[in-house]
Amino acid sequence: MKEIQGIFNRRLIFVMGKGGVGKTTVSVSIGLAAARLGKKVLLVETGKADTIAPFFRMNSLSNIPVVVHENVWAVRVDPRRELDEYVQAHVGSSFIAKQITNSKLYDHLAEATPGIKEVMTLGRIWRWEQSKEKNGTLTFDMIVIDSPATGHGLSLLRLPQTVTEMVRVGPIFSQTKMILDMLQNQALTWLTVVTLPEELPVNEAMQFNTISSNELNMPVQLFFLNGVYPPDAFTPEQATDILSRFEEGKKLGRSDRSQMVLDSARRLIIRRQLQETYIEQMKNLNHSRLIEIPFYFINRLTVTEALDIATLLINKLNHSE
Repeated sequence: MKEIQGIFNRRLIFVMGKGGVGKTTVSVSIGLAAARLGKKVLLVETGKADTIAPFFRMNSLSNIPVVVHENVWAVRVDPRRELDEYVQAHVGSSFIAKQITNSKLYDHLAEATPGIKEVMTLGRIWRWEQSKEKNGTLTFDMIVIDSPATGHGLSLLRLPQTVTEMVRVGPIFSQTKMILDMLQNQALTWLTVVTLPEELPVNEAMQFNTISSNELNMPVQLFFLNGVYPPDAFTPEQATDILSRFEEGKKLGRSDRSQMVLDSARRLIIRRQLQETYIEQMKNLNHSRLIEIPFYFINRLTVTEALDIATLLINKLNHSE
């Protein structure tokens, strides 16, 4: 699978998907895998909720990158702070800049102006991508962006193209064009999509795949199918026997431990059968660009599970070589 090789050769990885499909888990796992390969990785939180921090036993992230694991830094984009800094950088007087950023009108414009948060977020990501150390080496080898849920994620990626079509000259055009070039440079930036083997997430992933190629000029390079139940937990004969024994026990009104065990096995079998349809849909979309991630039977995933998924990714990389 050349795509798994490709992801570790890119600088920017946008992890997209419907809310609740496991974008953060995949983002952290990609980052940990890249770090194991010797890369300096920055994990970027773009949403309002703190989802990356708990993986590393932290309450929240700041707007300054902090080390959370060997070779891994994490940070939160604060669009309002970025806007404040932008005003301060472009207004000659620091006194006047402070008066502007402290005004109620400015607060209103910062919240109500369409696209302002997206512009500030992408601008900050662009600056991190450009960041270098004093010796000239890149500050980060890979930046993994845990993107907003699909709708807001699309708005984030669409904005530079919209702005460059509306504004043809001046500094805004020049700056936005640099961001657009960064996003559409497939040698630099990749889109990945996370989904679950369920109807709505799969449909949304397939729709996003079409939009990203046809409208954004940013084709999805890799899909992650998360929460996949084991396909080989039981043979077909065993599955048939389990379902039969459970139904027989149910008719007899049994509620002992053996019936409870049969019920657990039955739920696993049925769940996998329900997933099969959507797994096949994703495979048909492009089998070579699909990575399946197993379902973890725990309440909350931690860095331990993310490291396990990172190992899975590295193993796929080694098998593809």
